[in-house]
Amino acid sequence: MCDDAMESDTEDHISEEDSKKDSTSRNSKGNSDGKSQSNGTKPRRARTAFTYEQLVSLENKFKTTRYLSVCERLNLALSLSLTETQVKIWFQNRRTKWKKQNPGMDVNSPTIPP
Repeated sequence: MCDDAMESDTEDHISEEDSKKDSTSRNSKGNSDGKSQSNGTKPRRARTAFTYEQLVSLENKFKTTRYLSVCERLNLALSLSLTETQVKIWFQNRRTKWKKQNPGMDVNSPTIPP
């Protein structure tokens, strides 16, 4: 089902960090209702609300590996009914959280001790 050819994510998705940045940098009119603005820009996509089961699966996978291959990402996304981009962004955000919780540790270090 998955070949190892690199695929680009073409969907427009928002990470949590982008949402935080945007909430502090509204346009001059202060428009935060999510509707299209007068300058013709696209409205922001709603934040993904992961289910408990999706979060458990994502966290369990993160415990075994902090970086997913293209194939692993595709299979995980399909099994959780998510897009590859949603899985990719979740892992990016989770690595950032892990780095803040474990300062000085290498994110590439083994996740489960041998």
